[in-house]
Amino acid sequence: MDYNNSRRQVLIAMLLLFLVIVIGVIGYTQIDNFGFIDSVYMTIITISTVGYGEVKDLSDGGKLFTSGLILASLIILGYTISILTQKLVHSQLSFFIQLKARKGDQEKWRIMLSL
Repeated sequence: MDYNNSRRQVLIAMLLLFLVIVIGVIGYTQIDNFGFIDSVYMTIITISTVGYGEVKDLSDGGKLFTSGLILASLIILGYTISILTQKLVHSQLSFFIQLKARKGDQEKWRIMLSL
């Protein structure tokens, strides 16, 4: 895996997560007229699926927005976790291959890593 490509994937995943937070804050501010702190709080408890309950009652639009925010955040969190896991596993495999390369098995392990 190319280091720059891997780094770019992690950056994209983090930016998407940040974008969901920004959209959540703006959405709660505009749809249900929450203050900034209440909007941040609602966004974080929604994304983290903590479920403490609403700060204030939500309108029908707010409920639909929250449903969309939950779905979007689950997809993006899943993507982010998969990218970070892939990076971790790849670095561990690379380390293992370097250890094996010292014993002469370099080509076999390099082929396995490229799969």
